[in-house]
Amino acid sequence: MADWFLNYSDTYMPLLALLASLFFISFMDKKEYLLVAYLSVCFVVFLVTNLLADKGINNMYFYHFFSLFEIALLGYYFIRCLLKKSIVLYWLILGGYTIFWYINIVIFEPLAVFNSNSSVVANLIILLLSMYSLFEISKSEDVLYFQRLPNFWISSAFLVSCALSIFGFVAYKYLQVNNYRDDANRIWLVPLSSSIIRFVFITIGLLCYKRRRSISST
Repeated sequence: MADWFLNYSDTYMPLLALLASLFFISFMDKKEYLLVAYLSVCFVVFLVTNLLADKGINNMYFYHFFSLFEIALLGYYFIRCLLKKSIVLYWLILGGYTIFWYINIVIFEPLAVFNSNSSVVANLIILLLSMYSLFEISKSEDVLYFQRLPNFWISSAFLVSCALSIFGFVAYKYLQVNNYRDDANRIWLVPLSSSIIRFVFITIGLLCYKRRRSISST
């Protein structure tokens, strides 16, 4: 039961977060619709990858394209919606990552192989953006009631989960290359566990909108 709980956490956790968000979507800022879209894509992608894995069908190409999707959507969410930075910065990051992503597929990790390189870089970029977002919160008066801020919980979700995922992906690649396959399968539980943290924190962050509206109406 514990193995199932972890192995399928990347599927049921975004679904639970998505269902929860639909109950208070009317309270959210419009920028959070991007997160609702993110939750939907996560559920569909990882449902398919898990179904393919259960049937012994190679599903690695999904992970390649999911990394590109994460940078495209989350990069825009952080850079434009949270940090209010120039669209030029967004396109520079997305363009640079896309070039790296393509080179990685052609030279280092083809579509049939897990994309540890581009996954690590994608998670590193998102981690840095989430750190920057938390830094901006710390400089404002909002830090006095940070626990009520959707941005705090959402940025923390990606900060913690990306840090764990980077460790998991690097360790997984090392163990796979050195033929420690059993250990590699065990270490894969780290990024799976990180998905639980990610979607729980996102749900808390979105729930803050409902709580904020309830407080302002009293």
